[in-house]
Amino acid sequence: MSGRDQAPVACDTVAVTGPQWAMEIWPALGGALVAAKAWHAGGWLDVTPPIGVDGLAERNILNLGGFALAPFCNRIEGASFRYDGAQVCLPRNWPADPAVAIHGLAWQRPWGVERRNEQRLELVQAVDESGIDFRYAARLTYDVTAEVARQSISILNMGTKTLPFGLGFHPYFRRTPKATVAFAADGWLEPDARCFPLHWRPLPPDLDGASRPIEELGGTDATFTQWARQAALTWPELGATLILEASTAAKALHVFVPSDGRQFLCLEPVSHVVDVHNRRHLAHYGDATPLAPGETL
Repeated sequence: MSGRDQAPVACDTVAVTGPQWAMEIWPALGGALVAAKAWHAGGWLDVTPPIGVDGLAERNILNLGGFALAPFCNRIEGASFRYDGAQVCLPRNWPADPAVAIHGLAWQRPWGVERRNEQRLELVQAVDESGIDFRYAARLTYDVTAEVARQSISILNMGTKTLPFGLGFHPYFRRTPKATVAFAADGWLEPDARCFPLHWRPLPPDLDGASRPIEELGGTDATFTQWARQAALTWPELGATLILEASTAAKALHVFVPSDGRQFLCLEPVSHVVDVHNRRHLAHYGDATPLAPGETL
């Protein structure tokens, strides 16, 4: 960026800008966070991986800066589960593993702009589709203050029966060779080869809250339990630390650090653990939230 008061804006994205933060959002493409920048050391610092013009042209939400998760988080095996004596079915939306539903529904559907100003954007989405048992109205907000960039999401059950709902965020943060991450948790859910949780493992005391090099976590795609709802991502090369804070609804933190050379990492605050809809023995570590018709999470 060439000036403090400017943020890159594509033709169908919306900028939310303050003195310390700038976010670019793409309402029609899953309400995605395209990019986030922070004012640091006299210039704009990329917090999410930089996205060029070619990247925007691809219109691939998985290559942007992040998206919201609703009405469930991460994977559901078989794209279905039993609840209250009935089978609940979802679209199979992950070609790499055709037997799953992943990341919810909201990221693959457009959001509408309800209201906006320079520092705040409110988006809305309603889903009522044949073949999908979840019917909901959701609200996604991006806003910046003097020192904080904030995302929030809520969801209203618009259906006729109680169902278990979940919410979360799937940000893609910038990754540098010397980057470190620190957060407190009591354990993690050891995943299988398809990233479904198998067993809970306690976190060694020397790792609980300790700063760890990102490169040591390469290949991690797992959920951490009883986390302190705060994580610190430090970029020593840039002289900067990002503090991620989540609300009490975020019962778990899912961490994804690719090992194939992709230059990002994901620290995902989520309201339930992976596939808890089918793996009820893991509900203690973060269950979905039953919402009766008209109730909100």
